[in-house]
Amino acid sequence: MPILAPDVCAWRDSRSAARVSKVSNATTEPLVLLADDDPTVRLLATRALTSAGFRVHAVADGLAAIDAFDQLNPDCVIVDVEMPAAGGLEVCRHIRGSPHANAPVLVLTGQEDIDSLHRAYEAGATDFANKPMRWPTLPYRLQYLLRSAALTDELRISRHRTQTLLDAMPDRMFVLDNKGMLVEEVNRHHNDGPASFERGAGRSIEDILPADVARMAREHLHVVLATGQAQTFEFQTDAGRKSSEVRLLVQPNGNVLTIIRDVSQRHLAEERIRHLAYFDGVTGLPNRQLFVRELRRAMRQAKRSNRLVAVLYVDLDRFKRINDTLGHSVGDALLKSVAQRLADGVRASDFVAKPVGQEDMTVQLARLGGDEFVALLTDIESQGQISAVVDRIRESLTTPFSYESRQFVITPSIGVAVYPADGSDVETRADARRYRNVSSQGCWSQHGAILREGDERPRAGPA
Repeated sequence: MPILAPDVCAWRDSRSAARVSKVSNATTEPLVLLADDDPTVRLLATRALTSAGFRVHAVADGLAAIDAFDQLNPDCVIVDVEMPAAGGLEVCRHIRGSPHANAPVLVLTGQEDIDSLHRAYEAGATDFANKPMRWPTLPYRLQYLLRSAALTDELRISRHRTQTLLDAMPDRMFVLDNKGMLVEEVNRHHNDGPASFERGAGRSIEDILPADVARMAREHLHVVLATGQAQTFEFQTDAGRKSSEVRLLVQPNGNVLTIIRDVSQRHLAEERIRHLAYFDGVTGLPNRQLFVRELRRAMRQAKRSNRLVAVLYVDLDRFKRINDTLGHSVGDALLKSVAQRLADGVRASDFVAKPVGQEDMTVQLARLGGDEFVALLTDIESQGQISAVVDRIRESLTTPFSYESRQFVITPSIGVAVYPADGSDVETRADARRYRNVSSQGCWSQHGAILREGDERPRAGPA
């Protein structure tokens, strides 16, 4: 039954029409698909919309509306609930099942019962309006629907972009509630690794992480919920070859965002940096910086335990002549061989016998630069142990070195200092004694620290 038209003088008023701004796109007027079997409604609605800057395509039944929607892809749809051939709700359902399902749909109805509204929203209606309506307000209503649809599209695009970025991240992210139960899997492409799990309700943190890691995670979960402060811990898998960092951050709703990051490469990089900073690039032995740090630590420990610490400086006699004559490649190869022999020769377990239950003396080697090596002896109980190490060093370097059909005979000059007998500057004292031996061409096998306390004369004579 046709609906009587209201007074239309208001929308004809130019001042009223001027107050209706154009829709956001200044170059393209929005296209509205209008479907109503009442010609008066089509006329009034078309005039109100075109005067406000809309383009209108009007049809009289539902099937025509469906065809027009598929062909024109309108920005907005106005549809009457009751029409011949196909009703407005059927048109709504077709729109929501089409590739352009996000188009806003305004349903016109002369029915005011709640069931009609419920059916309209279930069919996919964006909004509804009762007939008769004040036509000058229609453009404003469509502008609101289009603005909301545009914001919804922007939000959908933004969420899709964000999800794509999250899925591209190597980190695994998921949300836990305050009981450690899985709420949401933030990035969904992961399906392996230490935190692999299937999505689904009712899964706990024990289903996500290994048992020992889950216990740590629960402890940190309680802390982050109690303090509101982010918590971080690390764990290893694959026999320590893979390291992962777990970070927990409380969310405003009380849930906890959990981020698991593979930090294996970072640890490897840190280890490489540490190796470059503290180890010699030629021999692989600790360098001077690491040796000094270990010496200070050993002296503090010796003071507490009332034991001795010895420093043995080893200098290779006439090494510079080999380096200058045959080149640095030969010199570096010789230094590597010397370092290996020293490491093999000063193994404490080879020459130190101690009662069961006591710690064995430990020996740490370092290269200070050039042809200078040093051995740090800790947990020493007698000077006889130091003498044994000196002898082993000399023995290890006695056999000639071979390199590319050449043989080299290396003789060491060794300087020894002992803490606490020689004071805290044992490094300088040992170096001075080693330097005195160099001038004697390596004649002394044992020096100062092997003497009786306070005696500066060597006990051993020339070799």
